[in-house]
Amino acid sequence: MIISKKQQRLLIDIGVNFLLCSVIGAVIYQFGEGTPLWVSLLISYVFGFIAHCASVTISNIFPHKANYLQLAYAWLIALLIGGSFAFWLLYSQGVVDPSNAFNKFAKLILSSFVFGSAVVYFFYTREQAFMMREALKEAELKQAEKEKALLLSQLKLMQSQIEPHFLFNTLANLKGLIHQAPSKAILMLDKLTELLRQSLSATRDQDRTLNDELNFCEAYLSIQKIRLEERLRFTIEVNKEVDLHCAFPPLLIQPLVENAIEHGIEPSEEGGEVKVLLTMSEAAKLVIEVKDTGVGLSYSNNAGHGVGLANVRSRLDSLFGEKAKLLIRECAKKGVISRIEVPVHAE
Repeated sequence: MIISKKQQRLLIDIGVNFLLCSVIGAVIYQFGEGTPLWVSLLISYVFGFIAHCASVTISNIFPHKANYLQLAYAWLIALLIGGSFAFWLLYSQGVVDPSNAFNKFAKLILSSFVFGSAVVYFFYTREQAFMMREALKEAELKQAEKEKALLLSQLKLMQSQIEPHFLFNTLANLKGLIHQAPSKAILMLDKLTELLRQSLSATRDQDRTLNDELNFCEAYLSIQKIRLEERLRFTIEVNKEVDLHCAFPPLLIQPLVENAIEHGIEPSEEGGEVKVLLTMSEAAKLVIEVKDTGVGLSYSNNAGHGVGLANVRSRLDSLFGEKAKLLIRECAKKGVISRIEVPVHAE
């Protein structure tokens, strides 16, 4: 049988209550002047049970009242009920001598006050600590939900910035190819369908994988290949150590690919090559490199600071913090390398 956290907490409280009241009952027995042990223990157990219930109930019914008022209410309830029960039990068992009833009752009230205060305060502080932890967990959960919503909105904004001009250009090229090269038009339409399907899934499906992102990039590059023809060559290489089924945020690689084509390949008269390489680092991080043989940063009007790259940097920081990084540098001979390092976890 599986025990919930709430049940575990209740069992722990009962155990602590039992031990604490046993100690208090033994102390009362030592100074009880002839009070039987079982009577002292019973009084202590009843008093402890009432104190526990009172502290928990008051904390939940009046959560916004001052702490000292909550403590006073719980202590008063425990003192009145527990003291009354103790006095009744002593009388019913003949422990209290009627001739000395006042002194006996006074001692009882005093001992109830001292030990009752200790029991009430103990369980009150435990309940307050529990409620504070629960409030903190709830606040952290709400914050996580807000951050998730923010990331989703950033992703949708990012797509809205990427898709329109690319979609319109593709449709324009598709219109021209229908009459000039029907086979290329069909291929472009297939790749565009795949791209739009992947793009739609990116905002709806939370279980995105690295393989989904690579399929998206492949469809995008295939469309650009049809449009640029011999001016564009591309390859996607995945090291055997890379798990394609690991969870991966959408639209982290595609902006790098788009950046390589728009600011590297297209401005170059002879075109060039885009290579996407995925490997694992010695630190067990996924390394993604997008390398182009285009005009390089010196001739580009982007120089690594475009909207797409800014979105990638922002999302990497939000998703992984200091565990991920994006580096952009110019190649020694020609072109630019964009490199992402992120931690990965297999699903």
